[in-house]
Amino acid sequence: MAVQKKKRLQKFTIVEILVAMSVFSVLMLIIMQIFGSLQNVWTTTSKRTQTAQNANMIMNMIAADLQSAYYDVEASPESSWCYYQSDVELAGPDKPIWFITSRQKSVQASHSSLVQTGYWLEEVERDGVTLYALKNLTISNMKYDGVIDTSVLYNYNVAAQPDAKLMSVHSDLRQIATLVDDNIVSLKVTPYVKKFDSGTGNITWVDSGNCKLLPTYVKVELQLLDDDPTVRAAYKEADSSEKKKMVRTYSRVIEINRGQYYQ
Repeated sequence: MAVQKKKRLQKFTIVEILVAMSVFSVLMLIIMQIFGSLQNVWTTTSKRTQTAQNANMIMNMIAADLQSAYYDVEASPESSWCYYQSDVELAGPDKPIWFITSRQKSVQASHSSLVQTGYWLEEVERDGVTLYALKNLTISNMKYDGVIDTSVLYNYNVAAQPDAKLMSVHSDLRQIATLVDDNIVSLKVTPYVKKFDSGTGNITWVDSGNCKLLPTYVKVELQLLDDDPTVRAAYKEADSSEKKKMVRTYSRVIEINRGQYYQ
């Protein structure tokens, strides 16, 4: 009976091994590039999602305060200060918005309070790019003498006029303010009020950047930059048209209708 000889496995030559290693290296490089691209897409998407969430948070915060803004239907605009805004665009501490809100801040079991809240922007530099930080402050008294007394919140004097320190956001007030976001390119708050003409009986809409009456509604326009050093570096070198494409813009109309009119 013939014995069948086993076939011997051929040994790979050095050239064949080198070729196989080269192919394997190329495949690994392709896989790494795909993985890197997917990771970049995920990071970019995450930053965009975070920016959108921040914008929504800012809008909700401003809307909650404005929709609870206090309005005295018995008082005339000349005798009751309800809302102050020096300019449509909040471009620094000297251009804030201030208003009275009826959001209840519990002081004692038997008392709730009206408080004054304000928003303004302060310049910040991040990676060589000048942006704005949105600040918010809520205080108890209409008059401010350097001391915030939380024990007298419920003795709020609605008819009092705002202190000049509040309207210019004095430095000692800024130190205790809350940082809302520091990736802001611009923030515009346009107030609209109903103007009633007693002679004709007509009602017209008036938009004003120098408003001292609680608006019927406001339009909030917000521009944010993604919180990413790479984005800020590109933004720093970009021209004006390219910068517009990199900025994310959000807007919302907030109704505050209390039936108020400006005559």
